[in-house]
Amino acid sequence: MYLIYFSFLISFQFREKAKDLLPKDKLHNDAYLIRWLRARDMDQEKAYLMLSNVLDGINTVTLLATRSESGVISVSISLLA
Repeated sequence: MYLIYFSFLISFQFREKAKDLLPKDKLHNDAYLIRWLRARDMDQEKAYLMLSNVLDGINTVTLLATRSESGVISVSISLLA
């Protein structure tokens, strides 16, 4: 019982901290938030840093796939710095 309360309390605090990073569907998903916290041994600062780094990486990668007239698919990846 104590562990459930502790996880809920920490996920609530982490949710408040991460609300500027996450969309609403992920923000209200306790399992999603606790997954980030568990990856960093329930350290909220480290979990927040990891989450922001991952989301920054997702937002800076662009994938473009095009198909030529002969049917060849060309894929290009660009990273924004």
